[in-house]
Amino acid sequence: MCTTGPGFVGRLARFVRLIGVGRNPLRRRSDRVEGLVLVAAILMCLAAVPAGVAVGVGATGDGYRTASRLATAGHPAAAVLLADVPTPPDGALATDQPVPARWRTAGQNRSGTITAPPGLRRGGTVTIRLDAAGRPVPAPEPRHRIVVDGVGAGLAVLFGSTAVALLLTVTTRWLLNRRRLAAWAAEWSAGRHDERSR
Repeated sequence: MCTTGPGFVGRLARFVRLIGVGRNPLRRRSDRVEGLVLVAAILMCLAAVPAGVAVGVGATGDGYRTASRLATAGHPAAAVLLADVPTPPDGALATDQPVPARWRTAGQNRSGTITAPPGLRRGGTVTIRLDAAGRPVPAPEPRHRIVVDGVGAGLAVLFGSTAVALLLTVTTRWLLNRRRLAAWAAEWSAGRHDERSR
């Protein structure tokens, strides 16, 4: 059976006192406001983790569905390359590259830019998919790109929420410190005025 133990309870109590939550009569109203904002910021950061995971998984799923739809859209046709397909530099990821090509559809010759695997030579043929108007259907994103985009979307939610929480905390502390300093200055000035009046 799992128990929290006195160590956990003690640390939790110290954290609660640190952030100004509780019935300590020495805590000012501004201390309590600052503590509540800090709690809200922590909760926002904690909630950003499952939210980021959900967004990332959703974006990846959408990417896979779009790629699957594009892979089966239109009808296939053979395209003849009009130039060599560029080869990426050493160490770069080998992905399909844009290249001019021509193809035949509905008894007419068409030309345009398609994407093809690196290293193919001019005059080679690749299979493309055409829509009803004879235009190439966009090639589906590669799987690794879909995963990278999904991870990026999830991290954007996580880092964005953390940045907002940090900005909220820092701004609140700055505003409250300005108010405290103004109050201290007013009290100091009033105290000195009372001493001069005696």
